[in-house]
Amino acid sequence: MRRKLGGDFTFLVLTDRTDLDNQIYKTFAGVGLVNNEKAPCRAESEAVLKQLLSEQKVFVFSLVQKFNQEIEDGQAYSDRDQVKQADTLVEEDQRLLRIR
Repeated sequence: MRRKLGGDFTFLVLTDRTDLDNQIYKTFAGVGLVNNEKAPCRAESEAVLKQLLSEQKVFVFSLVQKFNQEIEDGQAYSDRDQVKQADTLVEEDQRLLRIR
């Protein structure tokens, strides 16, 4: 993905299960795309998710349950929502969905 796409994107990878989140993260880490210890990219809470989305991250991993904040129409989830483009990859029932 990094070689084929230009621009300033963040890919938010969401799942609904911790075991699947771990599996996907380890796949990305295994090929050297991410390292949560050196450059945090895994959101363990809603506050961390908002922080990571506001930073210049290429990949962010989280559980869909972290999106539990009420947002009014026209309000951004994070400061980043108005600055950069973000692609969201959601695993749902053995299908990978892309939300833009």
